Amino acid sequence: MKRKILCAAAAAVILIAYFIFLFLYTKKDYNGAPSISFDTGHIELSVQDDAGALLEGVTASDPEDGDLTDQVLIDSISVFDDQGRRTVRYVVFDSENTPAQAERTLSYTDYTPPVIGLTGSLVVDNLSDVELNRLGSATSCVDGDISNRLNVKIGTLQEDSVRLDFSVTDSTGTEAYLSVSCDYDRSVYLADIVLGNYLLYLPAGETYDLRSNIRDIIISKQSRMELLDEVEIQSGVDFSKPGTYEVYYYLASDTGSSGRAKGIVVIQ
Repeated sequence: MKRKILCAAAAAVILIAYFIFLFLYTKKDYNGAPSISFDTGHIELSVQDDAGALLEGVTASDPEDGDLTDQVLIDSISVFDDQGRRTVRYVVFDSENTPAQAERTLSYTDYTPPVIGLTGSLVVDNLSDVELNRLGSATSCVDGDISNRLNVKIGTLQEDSVRLDFSVTDSTGTEAYLSVSCDYDRSVYLADIVLGNYLLYLPAGETYDLRSNIRDIIISKQSRMELLDEVEIQSGVDFSKPGTYEVYYYLASDTGSSGRAKGIVVIQ
């Protein structure tokens, strides 16, 4: 009988010790998890501001660890909502890896949609998907170079040309599109007409000297810019009317060296 009493007492002691341990181990949860607070629930930034600007006015603390402000991280940034705002989610962890999250909204004072560009002439002698995909590039004012996100839909060859439909989306969820015609030409051209920009964006009403877009004329690996005035330019660009226009550059010099290039002008 005495032995049973001793065993029961020992079991009670162990049980009490377990609950004391459990209380002490979870005491932090009772004291509360860490918390994040803001001096304002909405911020306006320039796209030129760095990531540090997103952390301005953000503080964090924990009942046991104290100030955790310098440990706050940006967990995610959403796409634009219907009001043109993004939701920024912040996270912080205490010494026990207990997380806390909080959100506030963000808008930009100078955001512009992503821009699709061209890296080369729209006259090619190779219609492989690899070569055609290399013709496109894309930039975003918030993400920088997003060429790796560029999608290209390649049409079928019709009358020595193929339609290329470019599309891209930046991290705000904003999309950009461009549809151009690429010419297939297997002729041998000894002159390479190099353009400064194979895709020009111009505001309506602004005139532009298309010849000034020729950056170089290369024949046998030598620059021959003295032939600049011999380049014939064919274009139907109406600088007053928004639209997408093709511009052709041809060279047929007295040396027998010929060249051809094609660019695009977008009037906005």
